[in-house]
Amino acid sequence: MKLNRIVVAIDFSPESQHALEQAMNVARKSGAELVLLHVCGVPEQTGEVPESMRDTLNVYEEMLREQLKEVRAQLEDVYERYTGQGVEMSRVLREGFPDTAIVEAGKELHADLIVTGSHGRTGLSRLFIGSIAERVVRLADVPVLVARAGLSTGGFDRILVPVDFSPITDAVLDTALAVAAPGAQIDLVHSWELSPLGYQAMVPVKAAQDLVQPLKDSLRANIVEKGGELITRHAKDDVTIIFHPVEGRPTEIIEQWVKDHPTTLVVTGSHGRRGLRRFVLGSVAEATVRHVKCSVLVVHGTPPIL
Repeated sequence: MKLNRIVVAIDFSPESQHALEQAMNVARKSGAELVLLHVCGVPEQTGEVPESMRDTLNVYEEMLREQLKEVRAQLEDVYERYTGQGVEMSRVLREGFPDTAIVEAGKELHADLIVTGSHGRTGLSRLFIGSIAERVVRLADVPVLVARAGLSTGGFDRILVPVDFSPITDAVLDTALAVAAPGAQIDLVHSWELSPLGYQAMVPVKAAQDLVQPLKDSLRANIVEKGGELITRHAKDDVTIIFHPVEGRPTEIIEQWVKDHPTTLVVTGSHGRRGLRRFVLGSVAEATVRHVKCSVLVVHGTPPIL
């Protein structure tokens, strides 16, 4: 995967500072242009109002103009501070709701990657409203990097890539390689489990155990073979790729892996599920964005026919 243009959303918060620094790391490594994007919610021009409200409206509009002037100055300041650090940069100001405006700007600018910070909203409000980062992940068609604090100056040097051998798997690994720092280690983790319900209903427990072990051995051997083929297809001299078959549920395995291993980035695929089915079934990608403590890069696949 070749990264030519990266759009990073800037709102001047500490979280967007992490996003900018990680976007800079990726841009230096890939040679991509970096576009600083700020979205402000300035309302459209007010229509006719009663003459008695004209003075109040004038004051309000003047406040908005000053606010917009201040935002432009802040964006210019960020641009000037980061210009000349080995990355081609530009800056763009957009009006609108942050989530949709970020996605639309990504399309208009032909971005290959969108980077945004995560404000870590939790609890009931996050469940119903969702964070801006999660909504960008859900709406965008290009890969989205949700940046969190903790990245070393060495860039993404320990990357977890959960794989399920679906059609999107190669694109996910290609993306991980595109953002990996020189000398990085990529851990491919395939989580699997064999449901015991079917065979336990037909045979005694001891017999079921004797039956399932050969099935597990055969399944594991097949998984390891597929993992080896995946590594062969994507082998690079400056990156180490290791395959790990792990028995368990995907979301649990991902969270536990990040807790147990030094991980600077998780790169995961999203199969493009939308609507009520996505809300009911959930998404491994969105659960990963929500719960893991490191940065997460989500790569989108073609939505399935439901």
